[in-house]
Amino acid sequence: FLFWNVLLYCLLPILSSERFTVTGLEGPVLAPFGTVLELSCQLSPPQNAQHMEIRWFRTHYTQPIYLYNDGKDLFGEIIPKYVERTELLKDAIKEGNVTLRIFDVNPDDDGQYHCIFKDGKFYEEHITKVKVIAGSSRVQILVHPPTTQGVIVECHSKGWFPRPHLEWRDSRGEVIPAASKSYSQDADKLFDMKMTLLLRDSSLRNITCCLWNPLTSQEESTVIVLPDEMFSWNFIWKTTVGVLLAMMTLFIIFRSIKLHILEVFVSDAQFELDSMWLDDMTVILSMLMVFVIMLISFIYFILRDLLLKMPSIESFYKTNPYSVETYIRLWSLDEIDHWRHIRMCYEFMPDPYIILLLLFSSSFFVFHLFLVFY
Repeated sequence: FLFWNVLLYCLLPILSSERFTVTGLEGPVLAPFGTVLELSCQLSPPQNAQHMEIRWFRTHYTQPIYLYNDGKDLFGEIIPKYVERTELLKDAIKEGNVTLRIFDVNPDDDGQYHCIFKDGKFYEEHITKVKVIAGSSRVQILVHPPTTQGVIVECHSKGWFPRPHLEWRDSRGEVIPAASKSYSQDADKLFDMKMTLLLRDSSLRNITCCLWNPLTSQEESTVIVLPDEMFSWNFIWKTTVGVLLAMMTLFIIFRSIKLHILEVFVSDAQFELDSMWLDDMTVILSMLMVFVIMLISFIYFILRDLLLKMPSIESFYKTNPYSVETYIRLWSLDEIDHWRHIRMCYEFMPDPYIILLLLFSSSFFVFHLFLVFY
């Protein structure tokens, strides 16, 4: 009998301590970016937890994001980045219910949270999984000026978490393979998405850029319908260049035949001098044409690189270390509007390089005709 009394006396502290379990939120908890997150833990069966240690931590037990023990909040033990962002709601602590509140949720808060109740040497815990989410309702489509390759279309969207899925779709909802996809993360670790598409003809002039969050199934999209003129320009400049080359070729053949006929029946010395002069002028004009084309190409590509590398006003505000007022003093608003207008004209005009070459070729051809028939 004495043995059983001693054994019961030894086991009594253990049996009296093991008298609860910890329950909480089940399944992933979705936490929108920038909001307040609340995570609750409950003792079962309900009982007073004022004298217990309540510890919240992420991955390391010794690095709590909140620590409460025997009626006191131990702020000195909390890791620095959570000191100002967390608080423990203890209104129902006598029933064993506490709530951890996290302010200004950001992507770093994504992951697991351990809630531990410790009474003496006995403890129980509950693990809650948190998924931070962020979505953007702003989807922008940028259309580049037509080139000989076709029309390049870019889709941009910022402020997503986690990284969203993105794709191009046609008017029937079918997926169009993208030319490229890329992403980056800003200072808040939100994803900035970019996707490009190369359109070679007008069969896909109605396109949609779609992005959706895999956790919330939130989908955002923007539709754009490209005018037929953007695709007809490719045909027009090729046809114009072909016609000009054909006319110049026929003209040279016609002139050679005419000179050959005149050479047979005319023996005037002045005619020979005129023919030699015309041949020299043809050579000079040809060399001049090559030089001017190279000069036009050189100037055009330099200006194009400068315009394409010019940052937008919004991106300048993000990267500039000075204030907006300092920026306005350094660069007046009139200059900002001037460069913005130039960039807008460039983006929506047909390729000026082709226009210059066509104008110069036409001028050369007309001047050559004038020399021959004069």
